[in-house]
Amino acid sequence: MKSILVIKFGGTSIGTPHAMDQAAKIVAAEHERVPLVVVSAFCGVTDRLVGLADEARCGDLAAIAETHHFLKHRHLDQAHALLSGEAFGTYAALFTQHWSQLRDRVNAMGQCRSCSVEEQDGLLSFGEWACSRLFCLVLGERGVAVSWCDSRELLVTDDRFGNASPQLDATTNRLQEIASPILEAGTTVVTQGFIGTSNCGRTTTLGRGGSDYSATLFASLLNAQEVHIRTDVDGVFSADPNLINAALGVPELNLEEAYDLANYGAEVLYPPCLEPLRQNGIPLRVCNTFTPDNPGTLISAKLGPDPNRFFISLQQDRTLIQLACPDGACGQRFSQSLFGNVRSHLDRLDSVTFHDTDVCLITGSDSSQFLQAVSEQVRLVEVVPLALIHIFGGDPEFKLMIQQQCHSVLAGIGVPIRFFGSIGAKKHFLFGVALKHGPNAARALHHNFCEQPQKVTGLSEFEVRDPDLIPLPVL
Repeated sequence: MKSILVIKFGGTSIGTPHAMDQAAKIVAAEHERVPLVVVSAFCGVTDRLVGLADEARCGDLAAIAETHHFLKHRHLDQAHALLSGEAFGTYAALFTQHWSQLRDRVNAMGQCRSCSVEEQDGLLSFGEWACSRLFCLVLGERGVAVSWCDSRELLVTDDRFGNASPQLDATTNRLQEIASPILEAGTTVVTQGFIGTSNCGRTTTLGRGGSDYSATLFASLLNAQEVHIRTDVDGVFSADPNLINAALGVPELNLEEAYDLANYGAEVLYPPCLEPLRQNGIPLRVCNTFTPDNPGTLISAKLGPDPNRFFISLQQDRTLIQLACPDGACGQRFSQSLFGNVRSHLDRLDSVTFHDTDVCLITGSDSSQFLQAVSEQVRLVEVVPLALIHIFGGDPEFKLMIQQQCHSVLAGIGVPIRFFGSIGAKKHFLFGVALKHGPNAARALHHNFCEQPQKVTGLSEFEVRDPDLIPLPVL
């Protein structure tokens, strides 16, 4: 049997006729390995389906009708541009049947002004279903031996609708029973990402980054040779290339470095999708659908981290919350109570720092419910919008130098630091600055640590008396 290659195409990689044609060429050119292809919904479709659920809850029948119209023409227009008459007729019949069921179901919800999380998962599954069925037909017309498998027959999850977790043993059995015989025959398999089914047969979704997670999970459980995540960027960079033109492409990346990037700002990667790769060391390649000759970034646990490499990320939608502790002291009892409310009311907590008399939190969530929950325990000092900069990488032995260099760089361009913190034993550093300073601060740090030929090499040349007063060279 040939080796298996799992390829995941994101929404931008199949969202136009040109993009889907390019994706089909990539799959058709794979002769050495048998592809299992995981596709997302067309770019923008999932957002419209989430909006459709909201329209049903509001009973907005006019908006529901407009969204129905958009979905129908969005898919049929692309199918018409890609398929011959006979294949288009096949797709149109499949699509119309499925779409009519969706339309009737949503209209009924709109009449009742209700849409549960379970019902929303059913709606969201339509995007991946419609796209994957079309892509399968496109591959067939281009001479690829291909079979479509419904991911709801492959991926078994619990029943936490909206953010389900795979059940590995059951999913492994399904893959071996359904997908493996097809792949062993040398036939390409096309399936959906993001979508599974509970033990009771109800449609579930995996949450943010779910298509990437589906791909790496299938790769792990099928013991694939490699998994590719195809998107519209040339792999992983030292910073967001849309923000920093001088961002450097990273040809190879250690798995732990990739985890750090995924957790601290690199939107091209999602932390859950990396976890299955730990199990059997399957490498992941992040590459661009539209520049197929570019190898992108190879991520593997077998690669060592580069001690001279740094990464910069910037989030411009963060909030600093400063709270005064009761009785002027932040004790253990208070911190336990605070974290209980954090878990209940904040979806994202980037950092928390306890001082003697107050505590500072950085969050990317709506903080109104959290502040209401803790209002009787603490006094609110301020809530301030922030740009949050992460800098990580480099040699852990020289983290103190790196920290002080960051302060020096930001002081040199006149950017006041509103918040400073570090994360974990690796000492990833966070700098909170005013929103207006965020882009310039990130660019200055990137220039200093990523673009300069010199590197932070050590402390041996310094006579260290006080570790807080180590003199720093200017790079």
